[in-house]
Amino acid sequence: MLLFTMTAGAQILNVHKTDGTMYSIPTDEIDYINFIPRDSVRRIHVEVGIADEATTTRIGQRRAPVTTKSTLTSFSMHGVYSGIYNYEASRATEEYPWILNRDTWPDEVSDKTLVPFYAHDGGEFINGADPYIRFTIAEDASNQHDLLVASDTVAYAGTNDVGVVPLIFDHACAAVNFNVLMSNKLATDPAWGGKTLTVNSIILRNVYWDGKYYFNNPHWDIVTGSGFAYYTLTNGDITVTTVEQALPSNSLFIIPQNRTASDSLNTTTDMYLEVNYTVTGKDPASVNIPLSVNWVQGRQYTINIKLGTTLIKYQ
Repeated sequence: MLLFTMTAGAQILNVHKTDGTMYSIPTDEIDYINFIPRDSVRRIHVEVGIADEATTTRIGQRRAPVTTKSTLTSFSMHGVYSGIYNYEASRATEEYPWILNRDTWPDEVSDKTLVPFYAHDGGEFINGADPYIRFTIAEDASNQHDLLVASDTVAYAGTNDVGVVPLIFDHACAAVNFNVLMSNKLATDPAWGGKTLTVNSIILRNVYWDGKYYFNNPHWDIVTGSGFAYYTLTNGDITVTTVEQALPSNSLFIIPQNRTASDSLNTTTDMYLEVNYTVTGKDPASVNIPLSVNWVQGRQYTINIKLGTTLIKYQ
């Protein structure tokens, strides 16, 4: 604790410390001292929820887990009013779940002034006429991140001198699961003759991985200049049967995108699955499967990679 006293004649500010020591500062060396009455400080508090949280349990096994209200441990928030007021939130206790690194409302804001707040748990916040998050998806599934975003425009309406910013987070990416199986036609074809089909690896190629998520009128813009990513869905042998088997990468977080496969696959620009496989007694082979997708924010998708007589060559 510090105690300030003023020696008028000498224009000296005496600072008394709790350890009994004191030091003096000439007032002409002090620009100003602004004491703010504690009862005039507008405190800030956040309340957090996640939209459609109950549906996330259906996404199932994955290397990078879907974030829920109980597993969200930190996020960034930005209040925009004559500048940007940046906050970092971290989990505290069950009774008071969130602690902010700064605990006051944006300065010089009246009680009725509406202030937009933007929150996210990853990426880089860019302010402007239409604020957005620049976000990239890691190619390694174990390092992928379930991006959460939230925004609200609220005025200070303090109860017990605390104004609340309610944040309902949405999942900004799409979650995509993959299964592999053999078609009944292939399994029962007389020419198959008890052969074994082994998938050696499956790679999802030419996926847009860099994007901008806009808060106002929420939508994604793809940063096409960043090129494409590829995702290895499995790099270990799988004996394929007519029963669906989930791939080890199950599932991926993907930036929402709408892609149409062309009649003639362009392996440079079109999205496709590269399936590397072996049939008993034959040399390893490969087949490319073009994909048409429309992956939407917050949705879960399952792609069944069905291998049949059209794709698998065994003669």
